[in-house]
Amino acid sequence: MPEPQFDDDYISNLKSIEEDQIRLLKRKAQSLKAELDKTNLLIDSSSHKNYNFNESTKIENKKIVKPNFGKNNLIQNITKKHIIFFSSLILLVLSVNFIDGQYFIFNSDSNDVTPMTSKFVIENLRGDTIDTMKSWRLLSGEMLNVNLINDDILTVEQQDAVTKVIMSTDSIQLDDFMVNRGFQGSESTYYLGWAGAMGAAQESETVYTIPSNFTIIHSSNGEGNIVITFSNLMDTDGFSGYTRSVLDNDEILKSYITIYNVDEIEASELATIVRHEFGHALGLGHSTDPEDLMAPVILTDFPYISECNVDAMKVLYNGNESSQAVCEK
Repeated sequence: MPEPQFDDDYISNLKSIEEDQIRLLKRKAQSLKAELDKTNLLIDSSSHKNYNFNESTKIENKKIVKPNFGKNNLIQNITKKHIIFFSSLILLVLSVNFIDGQYFIFNSDSNDVTPMTSKFVIENLRGDTIDTMKSWRLLSGEMLNVNLINDDILTVEQQDAVTKVIMSTDSIQLDDFMVNRGFQGSESTYYLGWAGAMGAAQESETVYTIPSNFTIIHSSNGEGNIVITFSNLMDTDGFSGYTRSVLDNDEILKSYITIYNVDEIEASELATIVRHEFGHALGLGHSTDPEDLMAPVILTDFPYISECNVDAMKVLYNGNESSQAVCEK
């Protein structure tokens, strides 16, 4: 059987994903090391407490009661064995490219581990909020204008990452077993950008037109259908991103996205949170699957647009705005 042929773009996407995974695993190793350092401090503190005793023995009912060194030594030895085990685990994690776990932003200066979190609010013009999916009502071929505000604070790599999240039509096949979606050997398609994902969703006939054409603009006056504002400030509630969509008669009129703390995150991390928030801006709510891109806390090692997300768009734009989309994988 001839070997499958892959074009340069496909291989480039694979390498990009692999590099993201390596950065993620290094971050996990730093996080684990921080926990081990805390454990070491607790052990040292416990050891000092155990050995700071009164030299005089205590006599009760003519029996000599002596400090119990045996259990303390046993606990200390067991703990040291666990430290050696976890240290070995760090090296193991760094030696592989794909492994289950949580997607974290790690600040090496503070030793704090913070998961990416999202807030999503839909409100109509009367001011009340609605906890359900809603859709845009577009004419066939109509574009959504995406306004990037304050994107001059981004690095070149971050700017490219944001553009790809919106405009890329690239996709990649991932083994379902590797992403906890099925048996080994079966594969699913993942999209790197929403243009490609919505284009795939548009292949099915729906009641409302699925938006798949986007144009990026840069204006400080707030024009555009979807407005993305980038900030170096930290959200007071600790969210990485926040999306607010405004409705009229169940139709999305405008969506506002704010991405926080951009000067503290890498391009791949910025891409992840923008990809998540843009899904909200297009109408999706939060997923109950903790490993899905649209989960309220982004825990997946593969933060790309899945077939499940595409299917949810089909359900949403087929007029089932108050329904839940159930994924087969």
